[in-house]
Amino acid sequence: MQPEFHEATAADYPSYAVLFPQLAAGDPLPSLAHWLEDFAPTTFLAAVEGEVVGYAYYQLLSGVGYVRNVVVAPSQQRKGYGRALMAELARRFRTGGANAWCLNVKPENAAAIGLYRAVGMSRAYESVILRLDWDAVARLPPVPGIAAREVRPDEDELVRSAFELVPGQLAEVRRHANRRVLGLFEAASPCGVAALNLFVGHGVMGSFPFRVVRPELARNLLDAMRAYATPEHLSAQVVIDDDPPLAGLLLGAGAESRMRIEHFRGQLPGH
Repeated sequence: MQPEFHEATAADYPSYAVLFPQLAAGDPLPSLAHWLEDFAPTTFLAAVEGEVVGYAYYQLLSGVGYVRNVVVAPSQQRKGYGRALMAELARRFRTGGANAWCLNVKPENAAAIGLYRAVGMSRAYESVILRLDWDAVARLPPVPGIAAREVRPDEDELVRSAFELVPGQLAEVRRHANRRVLGLFEAASPCGVAALNLFVGHGVMGSFPFRVVRPELARNLLDAMRAYATPEHLSAQVVIDDDPPLAGLLLGAGAESRMRIEHFRGQLPGH
């Protein structure tokens, strides 16, 4: 039986709260207020005969659909609901003018990877999620003469191009009141970018993406993040995309490896 889809509302939060742990991402469950502000506007749920069987959360960027979560209830798996959620995402992305899509997945999730390959996606690179307390950050030497500040909207394309980010990704960050786009600049050239999320929880501030042109610039960018820290923020969590030297430097300073993920991308079906 094909599921019916509906947009997320506050009444769906209990269903979301039950399904969210299936991500096993190590992140705390967002509060109702946080979920309604940051996630619900682009979340839809799938139901069969009134029972919620899964949900999807996505971002529609500039010509690219970013699939952020696809979750099916454990008791409802292997019934085609994951494929149905992906088909609905593809429809929404095409309607919104996108011609490509992307997502992140754990490398051990063979069933999900099989689904994503079946809809035309392929692996682009691997990322690692690292967590550092501020003592570990202090063990990294800073590079003098590198300016850190918030990136202006008119600089987005310059930064996006320098780091091969998904088009529209930085503009999406600014849409959320609890996030900031930080940059490092050497003269007028961008040499680092961090999309700061102050709402990660459990004493952590996060950044996705977190990129530098040279690993030794990591301390400067982490210091820029720390300038926004509250007493609650005891550590920083960063997503390192396809950059083993940077990951190695941070691990050597005492970072904890939290998770590995693979980035998949492809053209939307029908394009």
